[in-house]
Amino acid sequence: MKRTIAKRFLSGAAAALLLMTGGLMPVHARDRGPEEVKLELRSEGPGTVTWNGQGPGSWMRPKGEEVSLEATPEAGARFAGFERNGQPVTSHEPRLTFTLDQDTLVRALFEPAPADSHEKTDGEQEPDSNPLTAGQTEDGQEDPDPGQTEEQAPEADRDLMRPMDRPFELTKEESTLIEAYRQGNFRAGKEMRLAMIEDYGLQDWVDADGFLLPAYFTAFGPMAAVRGGMQILNRSVNGLQETGRMRTVNTVTKYEDHTWYYPGGYMTGGLWTMNIPGFGLRQGFCANGMYAPPQAGTPLKEAVKKTDSMFRKALYYGYGGPDNRLAARGLNTAQQIIVTNDLVSMSNVNTSIGSSIGGGWIWRDYSGPVWEEMKRWPEPPATFHAYLADTEGSGENWQGLNKPYQPLAFYVDNPSGTFRLTKTGRLPDVTQDNHAYSLAGAEYTLYDAAGHKAGVLTTDKTGTTNEISLPFGTYTYRETKAPQGYQKDPATCTVTIDRNGHSLATTGRVEDTPETTLVDLLLLKKGDSGQTLADAHFEIGFYKNGDTRPTRTWVMKSDAQGKILLDDAHKVSGDPFYLNEHGKPCFPKGDVKIREIKAPAGYVADAAVHTVDTRTMTIWKTAEVVNRP
Repeated sequence: MKRTIAKRFLSGAAAALLLMTGGLMPVHARDRGPEEVKLELRSEGPGTVTWNGQGPGSWMRPKGEEVSLEATPEAGARFAGFERNGQPVTSHEPRLTFTLDQDTLVRALFEPAPADSHEKTDGEQEPDSNPLTAGQTEDGQEDPDPGQTEEQAPEADRDLMRPMDRPFELTKEESTLIEAYRQGNFRAGKEMRLAMIEDYGLQDWVDADGFLLPAYFTAFGPMAAVRGGMQILNRSVNGLQETGRMRTVNTVTKYEDHTWYYPGGYMTGGLWTMNIPGFGLRQGFCANGMYAPPQAGTPLKEAVKKTDSMFRKALYYGYGGPDNRLAARGLNTAQQIIVTNDLVSMSNVNTSIGSSIGGGWIWRDYSGPVWEEMKRWPEPPATFHAYLADTEGSGENWQGLNKPYQPLAFYVDNPSGTFRLTKTGRLPDVTQDNHAYSLAGAEYTLYDAAGHKAGVLTTDKTGTTNEISLPFGTYTYRETKAPQGYQKDPATCTVTIDRNGHSLATTGRVEDTPETTLVDLLLLKKGDSGQTLADAHFEIGFYKNGDTRPTRTWVMKSDAQGKILLDDAHKVSGDPFYLNEHGKPCFPKGDVKIREIKAPAGYVADAAVHTVDTRTMTIWKTAEVVNRP
């Protein structure tokens, strides 16, 4: 029985990073500024992504800037989604807006549009991975002419003469031909392909140009062309081959095969997307290199949390991780994915593909050195959680053996840190031991980059606020309620919550200015006829908390105009003056008692004690004291 293959297999999407031209500066053109991060855009497949009218490229941009991207497919293609720093974006809208708070790589994915482009609901297979039964059309009706076309293929149980030797190896002639493909010359080497097709009995699995049909990989798996030089039959040679995409929940929803070519051979590394209940879309890596790579649609078993240090580090410091350290080693995307798979597999089962093929030279020269360094790298933060999801089914591994499907590793990073404030008061000599002043009850409101309220911090009597958890990013905060006896601070402050060397706690410091009563003219001394009187002496005392003894006292005298100013020129004796934030003499909150202790010559001293409450005033109200002869 033969199977009709629908004309909707995805061709391998060639990843191409286009250099930016125009008014915005490329990342390599200048050094990074102190408050700048890198934005890199890539288009993969038949379409392009733009930002500010510019196509794919790299730029240094201010940290905290809002970025809006737009994906535009070419004619006959459709937009398949965004990926940001290796993680799929859940929304499939062609427009993406986000705050640029860290180095960010965004990939816009495009794919050929099917002839009938109606969308499938969750749980249905997309047409790309849904071969039709022989004799049926897409609507389930009988096909009047089920004859085989070049995109039709026989059942997968045909006894093929596929080679089992030379996994991932190429002869000099095969390497030369692969390089021609990568330059866009797919006409080269047809005779070589036809000879190999004849030798391996693949006539029913190739198109008219001698390249393997997508049906071949659907039937035999992504590792079915890695041996005996069969890579020359694979049209997808530019580093990325997507072999399937599905939307079913709790399955592998997408599989990508990234290829790294080197003299005499090549290496592939799988990158999976999984839709896991409770976790959403997750990026996955191979956790057992000896097993077969699962394809799109493979069911997943329940994910298990892993606490092993090297397992967590492999995901944290690997490709797409929060602190990817592989790009800085000069590794391209395919190499980073391959090394990450090696590290994850080694941490889980103590072996990997890179440590097995070719005498293990990939592990020796690439993955192994990273492994040794990784042992000394810091532990990932507590917000980083690593998981292992086993898979159901089996397939062909790189050795040509039928093995269980690989378990897949993924992580969940709760990108949050903590923040609190420590508040102090200025002018401690004004506020010390004075119950009219308290650091408790101040409120600070935080706002995210979009201006939305993100939380409130409230101080206790020591001036320390509660601690709140915030997603990583840049925030502003300001005092929205001042504590007792203090002025509300009008300033708006900024804080960035980041890993800060893997420390998740950030503490800010703020100061408030105490309220005081500014004194210019303390009092005016007059006689009963209204004339001003000089040389009247007054004892001034400041009392806090209702005390019976003054905290500070001064003896002041009137000048020729009968005025007493709170300054050294009018002071006869006493303590230093209290000074406000501008260095002006003032009174704190409390009681000021004024008593005349020496009248001017020829006058009787005023016997009254004048008490002024400064708790509710900020400007001193000048008093007039009258003497009778």
